[in-house]
Amino acid sequence: MNARFETQRLIQLIFGFVMMLFTGVSYAWSLFAGPLQQDMAWTADETSLVFTISILMLCAGSLIGGLLDKRLGSRTTFFAGAACIATGLVGCSFASEIWQMYIFYGMFAGFAIGLFYNNIITTVGSWYPNRVGFVSGLMLMGYGMGALVLGPILSVLISSFGWRTAFVALGLAFAAFGVLAALVVRRSPVERGEDTETIAADVEQLSPAGVVRRANFWVFVLWAICMGGVGVGIIGHASTIATALKAAPAAVVLATGLMSLANGVARPVWGAFYDRFRIEGVEVAVTVVLALGLAVVEAALVSQSVALLLVAALVVGAGYGGVSPGIAAFVRTKFGLVNYKQNFGLAICCIGPYAFGAYILGVLLVTFGSYVAAVPYLFIILVAGAVLLVPANLMARRST
Repeated sequence: MNARFETQRLIQLIFGFVMMLFTGVSYAWSLFAGPLQQDMAWTADETSLVFTISILMLCAGSLIGGLLDKRLGSRTTFFAGAACIATGLVGCSFASEIWQMYIFYGMFAGFAIGLFYNNIITTVGSWYPNRVGFVSGLMLMGYGMGALVLGPILSVLISSFGWRTAFVALGLAFAAFGVLAALVVRRSPVERGEDTETIAADVEQLSPAGVVRRANFWVFVLWAICMGGVGVGIIGHASTIATALKAAPAAVVLATGLMSLANGVARPVWGAFYDRFRIEGVEVAVTVVLALGLAVVEAALVSQSVALLLVAALVVGAGYGGVSPGIAAFVRTKFGLVNYKQNFGLAICCIGPYAFGAYILGVLLVTFGSYVAAVPYLFIILVAGAVLLVPANLMARRST
């Protein structure tokens, strides 16, 4: 590899990370939810639905983004994303009814984020074909840090100028980066079909139509839904679980922050494991860490220990951080690089239902009246995912 190639792919990596920080703004919705509830008299369940819609549209955008890139190219895909994000976020500033938020933030912004999410991760990953897990983990760390980095800026904008102005500023800035991505992000030699040696080294090159006929794809999807659902369930309720333990306000913030931090830092670490070891074996480790974290959460609830909850926050965050990079590593390793974007978008779309994890725990909380009684039911989901590791490992051994 020559110096020019190394410089080019380093530029892609750095810019991709920065772009994923903006893409991670989807997790900053909670900063808008409070002011919207206060100003517009919308209820918590109404504003929560906005976020749920945006996550589902992210999955749809990721799927369409892969197909759009194949037909029209990366530049057109990024321009489309810039147009959608500007329409969505600026449109939010004119909203007077909650259904308008469902359309502008939930549908337009969520779809645009999905376009960026797929094309940044897969384009940058294709520059590092033998380190896709680690590189995608870095990109996903940026995605997870988006709310942490942009959150303080948005908070100042909202408190100083109001949520309507904040939406406009965010929409224009995000769209500008989308246009910049169209100019900066370049396809790798693999994507251009020039690195024939790397492509030939893959076991198979499957299209999405071929992928959906593979049993190992659906076993992985179901495992990821189970693990992601458990992780999102706890993360989505981290602050209210801490409040239920009568934790001080600082401890509530700390529990949420530790979970997000562990989640972000763990992603490139797990990604490196996926690159080095058999994917199915790493899935076992992810499952064990999540099971341990869930057990510590329950122990904290039973003993009313805030200290144990802080430990649980680190463990659950670290375990959940192993799900997302696994998707990129699995799709690239099992199904090749030629249709990587399309297959990645398909996987993200199929795994999307895990986003309901927080909602499921909320229903359990209402049903049983306490987290002590509700959290153990998440073990059912986790065990269901763990059982899937048996056929996953058997199929992996037979294919080697």
